Amino acid sequence: MRVLMSASLLVLAACGAPTGQATGAPTVSPIATAMASARSPSPSPKATETVTGVTQIELPDLGGNMVVVGETLWAATDAGAVRVDPATGAVSEVIPGVFNLAYDGERLWAGGEKLLMELDPQTGQAIRRSTPDYNAVYLAATQDAIWATDTAGSTVRRVDPSDGHVEATIEVPSTPKGTTLGEGSVWIACDGAATVVRIDTTTNEVAAAIAVEKGPHSIAVGGGSVWVTNRKSSTLSKIDAATNLVVATVTDVATSPAVGIEVGPRSVYVAYRGGVALVDPGQAEITSRIVIQGANFYDLKLIGNVLWASDASGRTLYGFDLDALARP
Repeated sequence: MRVLMSASLLVLAACGAPTGQATGAPTVSPIATAMASARSPSPSPKATETVTGVTQIELPDLGGNMVVVGETLWAATDAGAVRVDPATGAVSEVIPGVFNLAYDGERLWAGGEKLLMELDPQTGQAIRRSTPDYNAVYLAATQDAIWATDTAGSTVRRVDPSDGHVEATIEVPSTPKGTTLGEGSVWIACDGAATVVRIDTTTNEVAAAIAVEKGPHSIAVGGGSVWVTNRKSSTLSKIDAATNLVVATVTDVATSPAVGIEVGPRSVYVAYRGGVALVDPGQAEITSRIVIQGANFYDLKLIGNVLWASDASGRTLYGFDLDALARP
């Protein structure tokens, strides 16, 4: 078993390693001081590597949803959205009011309460700003449609990105949250109803309502499967997109507010209170854990071999070099 440990950081790369336990582990340098506040308009000097393979960048507030734009990250925080350069640690000024972000491969969309914006993905400059009569708290986007989920109204709207008019309004079960695209559908995690809804993007109608465990929150699609974190039951559900059936359940993950999920080429990465579990997608079993004591990772995003994790309980954005952490 390989363990890296400091006063507040512990990285395990061992099949079935118990969370937070290490015996005879080598001590490494304490966590380096986090970077200067991102609230300043001047960029931060560089990312801070605290342990080999682990990088920290300070955000202006608690972390939330993220999207990848090329080699950069856009992150929603409690203060608003910021652009992060992972290579240098530079963090842009805050764009207030933004709860969630979506990137359609060309345009960057930002949503919030009675707010929908198109941003320049390179500069963050507002290209268009609208104040609709609905909330766009969770977003997904393609070049021909924005899917805006209103948690309070239990609705999902298909919005025309060219002019912002609503093409369809779909009612869904209680408290819809995580919203994503894949397998020709929009997938919505309905937290209050223990249900995942599948919306056909051709008909704009609900194609399936799939019962999962309590508190489905974040959702990701890959390899023919849909993965859903269930924050009230501390589980991860695997749904077969071909049959709309739950085919596996993973325990000891998704402990609210740690609800992040990302599907990679080798593993499914899923948060829990205090770290990230690496799940074998075929066996639906945890193979190893990355443990960050005290962290609650709200969102996870891969850029190459680095897994970026936003923290719902702190201002630190973590970058995990998966290849470096896997070395003996």
